[in-house]
Order: sequence, then C-alpha cells, then structure tokens
Amino acid sequence: MDSRGGTEIDPRGVLFDLAPLFPHDADASRADYWSRNYCIIDAAAPADDGPIPWRVVAVNSSAFHGLSSKQGEELDHGRVSKRTTNRLESDLQGRAPAQIQILLLHHHVEQLPDVDTDEHGQVREAEHLLAMLERTGPWLVVHGHKHRPYFQYARGGAGSAAVFSAASMAAFAWGQTSSIASNQVHLITLWDPSDQGVPTLGLAAQFRSWSWRPSIGWAEAEGAAGWPGRGGFGWRIDPAALARMIKAAGLGPGLALTAADLKMRHPELPFLAPSDIENLARQLDNLGIAVARDSSGEIVELRAKIPDVSGVIA
Repeated sequence: MDSRGGTEIDPRGVLFDLAPLFPHDADASRADYWSRNYCIIDAAAPADDGPIPWRVVAVNSSAFHGLSSKQGEELDHGRVSKRTTNRLESDLQGRAPAQIQILLLHHHVEQLPDVDTDEHGQVREAEHLLAMLERTGPWLVVHGHKHRPYFQYARGGAGSAAVFSAASMAAFAWGQTSSIASNQVHLITLWDPSDQGVPTLGLAAQFRSWSWRPSIGWAEAEGAAGWPGRGGFGWRIDPAALARMIKAAGLGPGLALTAADLKMRHPELPFLAPSDIENLARQLDNLGIAVARDSSGEIVELRAKIPDVSGVIA
C-alpha cells in the first residue's frame, strides 16, 4: 500500500490489482474490507447446526494512512478505530459461534520486548479491540510489521487473545531486529477443540518455523538463534508452579524423565509458549534439575542433578 505517496496517486491501486485477489476472492468480502475496514470469512455451517469449524477476520490496520491527526501522521502507525471495533463486535454477535477464530492484520497490537522498543507503529486504539476479542473469544491474532517472530498473550484475563508475530519471509531486516531475527516462514497447526484428550486447553496450537540460510536455503529454525523450530502456545500455567509439580512428582537425584514421560504426565506441555518454556527451564535449574533440549529448542530430557559430597548440586 503506497501510503507514503511514493509512486502513485492511488495508494490502494496495487492491492486492488493483485492476483490472487486481496484480501479474499469474494466480491462482498473485498467490499467490506475497504468500506468497513474489515471482512469476515466463515467456514460452511455443519449439518447438525453446531458451531462452525472456523472463522477468519481480516482487519485493515492501515485504513487511515494518508490522513493526519493530533498525534501526527497516521502512516507512522496502525489504527483500528473504536467505531470499527464496535461494528465488528456487532457483526460477530449476529453470527453463529465458531470453534476457532483467527484475526489477521498488518500492525502489531502489543509492543514486542527487548528490541525496537522506541518504535511505536503498533495499532492505536488497540485496547478496545483486545477487550472485544476477549469478550467474543477465544481468538488467535496473527500480525506482521515487526519482521520478528514472537508470541505473547494480550493484556487481559485468562481468555485474552493469543498473539503471534510472524517474521518476514523475504524483506531485509534492518536495525536491531536484524541481530535477532532471520527470514522465516511458519506453519501453525491449531488444536481441535473437540479433542477430549487435553480438556484443560482452550485455544491452543503447535507451530513449526523454518529460517532462510544463505547458500543453504530453508532449514528448521534453531532454538539457539532465539526462536524455536518447533513449539506451541495455549497452555496458560505459571512455569514456576509447573516446575514444582515436576519436582514433586519424584524426580530424585540421578533420575531422568524423557520427553515422552513428560508428555504422559503433562499432555499440555507441547502447548506451552516459547517464553514459558524458557522460564520453565530456569525454574527447573533452580530446583536442581538439568534440562536437555534439541537444536529446535524442545525439551528432550530432564535429569535431577547429583549433589557432590559437600552438598553442592552438580
């Protein structure tokens, strides 16, 4: 979208002419996206009149680019206005419930930590959008803009949206981001809510990520590079409490638990977010449990450290 007036007087012209059509091939969806700043694509309703399998909402967070406000030029950030959020909520309330709901937009709804924290391109008025998503959830939000893979839960309670920041597949990373993020693609596989094997989960998913390596090509991302090649999200538990549970289950000195053992005890573990996995590893280490992980960042074994004769854990 040529929101900076670089080459054309029609900033949306390129998007109108894309093939395949953007953001959807249905005329009504495209009309909604450009006139109402969002469109809703629903799966076909099941024969038994139950909830539909999935719903995708595409939101135009660049809808106000080209305008100016008291806060400055709109092109410097995203925006989902409160009026847009209210229209979207009213629209959702008139539809059948969906088992899985995904919201797609360009700009990030929450600031990402550690790098580029002085960059404030995130969605303005996002607090209204996030509160609405919590009321009508559960939701998975997928955004770009930051060129950096990351996962976090949005502000709010236990039903707040799950927010996945996708890395850039091809754009050149610049500034601080270039030191921690490579070009990546992701595959997110959502957990089936009708699966009774893990009843404590709400919206949950597992993902795989591949990084582009010069002279090599696409290869599974390595956890040591800052983002795991395999992981998940959706299990919301305090990592410190989980570490104590694992310790209390009888992992004595010299004993070990394999990944299969862990999954049998805690079937939700594959849905623990990457930052929670890191925190869990730290908490376990503090409790005298060594954590072995593979190149993608997944836990493959836990082993209780053996105290030496002086009582120091080694």
